[in-house]
Amino acid sequence: MLELEFHTGCSFDYVKLYDGAVIRDDKLLGTFCGNMSDDFHRFSSKSNILTVQFVTDWSVQHGGFAGTVDFSAGEQQGCGGTKNVTGDGNPVIIQSVDSDRNNVYDEYLDCQWLIAGPEFQALEISFETFNIEARQNVGSVGKNISSEDCPYDYIEV
Repeated sequence: MLELEFHTGCSFDYVKLYDGAVIRDDKLLGTFCGNMSDDFHRFSSKSNILTVQFVTDWSVQHGGFAGTVDFSAGEQQGCGGTKNVTGDGNPVIIQSVDSDRNNVYDEYLDCQWLIAGPEFQALEISFETFNIEARQNVGSVGKNISSEDCPYDYIEV
């Protein structure tokens, strides 16, 4: 729930989320104000620290905010990060996170990898296994599929 004074710049009452222990613009995940009780999505930090900043002024008060903090895999658990392909014949492996080892990937993940190789060389990615939730009757391999075709779980390259 988020019920705060609305302003187009969120200048008066707001909640800000930062990735890590410091409050800096380059760590800002989002700034929120107004009424967002019906459509508020999840945010993930890159580590085990997330900073929540709640600021109000004196003029208008509303219901406030309430949220739930839960564990989600981060870079240390294999969810995202930077992977360097060295070109020495040893491939870099990325895979979905299965924290409890029950043979299905974890819920609510948003893993993003930056994969870099030697200068002036192209990278190639191939999937050994590919089994994620999809809507019924969505195209086939090689077809351009949009995010509307896969509204739940997807891989975007």
